[in-house]
Amino acid sequence: MFGGKLSKDTSEDDELQHAREGVFGLLRNGIVLLQQQKLVRSGDATVMAMSAWSLMHGVSMLVLDGRLPFESSTNAESFALQATELMMFGMTRR
Repeated sequence: MFGGKLSKDTSEDDELQHAREGVFGLLRNGIVLLQQQKLVRSGDATVMAMSAWSLMHGVSMLVLDGRLPFESSTNAESFALQATELMMFGMTRR
């Protein structure tokens, strides 16, 4: 969706751009809703969404490239969940 192979094909640029914006909008709007419910701290929802997106993109690429020492997708899913929790709640002592 964001990689070089798809972005070089200009025949579907408008449709692809619309899809990109839609998916990102879902994430950003979800964060806004969580902020309104006081479940997520206040702040720039776009920056928060881009941070979450970047984290999961990095995890996904590491899994796809075989750079994480996981033998099954279940372990990769567990790692993705743990990474998300660290992003949301930080690494500070509780």
